[in-house]
Amino acid sequence: MAKDRKFMKWLPYFLVGILIIGGLSWFFFSQAPVPPAPTPAERSTVSMTDWTSRQNLGEVCPITVLGDKGQITETEHIYDITYYETVSVEVMPNDFSKDLSEYEYLIFRTNPDEATDGWWTVDDYLFKNDFKNYEYPLYAYP
Repeated sequence: MAKDRKFMKWLPYFLVGILIIGGLSWFFFSQAPVPPAPTPAERSTVSMTDWTSRQNLGEVCPITVLGDKGQITETEHIYDITYYETVSVEVMPNDFSKDLSEYEYLIFRTNPDEATDGWWTVDDYLFKNDFKNYEYPLYAYP
């Protein structure tokens, strides 16, 4: 019984201490600087990497870029190639630098004509652009 009274005597100090520590922690952590949001670049860039060896393929495997025509209203339209227009044809990824901010959806087609004798497979990469210019990482594999 004596121990209960001793504990009850210190309980208010304990609770006040917790409130002060909690309040100070909240104050300092809420004042922490927020990193700035990334700003879009003036132009989009593309990087091409071999999936297995991590070799840079920017000068080996061409790409074709398609951007939506602005008529995409349903989910099925996103995957339908007829809703896209050609932006660039068979350009090397290292040489690509265009403003793609007007397109909401983009399709990057790697090695569109099998110019490297079928060594790199044909793949389509679909990106939601959010009307910004980004760096688009693409991967190819034998």
